[in-house]
Formats: sequence, structure tokens, C-alpha cells
Amino acid sequence: MMDAFSMADNVLKQGIQSISDLIKMPGLINLDFADVSSIMKDKGLAYIGIGTASGENRAIEAAKEAIESPLLETAIRGAKGILLNVASGGDLTLFEVNDASNLVTELCDPEANIIFGTSVREDLGDEIMLTVIATDF
Repeated sequence: MMDAFSMADNVLKQGIQSISDLIKMPGLINLDFADVSSIMKDKGLAYIGIGTASGENRAIEAAKEAIESPLLETAIRGAKGILLNVASGGDLTLFEVNDASNLVTELCDPEANIIFGTSVREDLGDEIMLTVIATDF
């Protein structure tokens, strides 16, 4: 039982840290407080997913991890508000961004408001970290 609480605490910490990083860290395609607010304000429940991966197919694997949290019963299917940020150590390709974005957007409402950003974080090395905030189900 303590492991479950510890895991839940870690997920909550990662979610808060991710939102904070989105707001304060500049990006190649920048996201800021206005973007977070427009996706979350008056939209009800929010799903926050974070995925990291390295190696072959890292973008797809990070996207899958972000949208398939084992702690949440809900998924992003049908969401009308999506904030998506892809961060990497600087070696991110447009093909990877496209693959990850397509995987996420296939699940949301066809008329969804999707706000996209990307940033370079040298601390990630060869990893990709994908953050998804989904609202308005």
C-alpha cells in the first residue's frame, strides 16, 4: 500500500514540475501560462501524462507512456483541449515530433484545441520527454 502512495506522490510531483517547467522555461516553440490557462480554465478534470524514452522509436514510446498512465483510469480519448510539449537534449527530429504528435492527436476530439510546444533540455541527453495535458472531455 505504501508503494502505491509513493507512486501516486511521484506522479503528482512530476505533473506539478512539468506544468511549472512549461511556464518558466523558454522553448523553440514556446508554451507559457496563457497556453496552460487556455487549455485548463473552466474545463473540468484534467489528465496530465508524462512519458520519457530513449533509443529507437523513442518518440512513439514516450508518447505511449504519456497517454497510458497506469494510475489513471481515464485516457485522453475525446479530449477537446490538448497541450503537448516535446522536449529533448537537442537531437530531436521533425519526424519524431510528427510521430509523437500523431499518436496523441488520434485519440482526441477531431475539433480539439491543440497547443503544441517543443524545447531543448540538455539534461535529457538522448531522451525525449513528452508532456500531455488533456481537458474538456
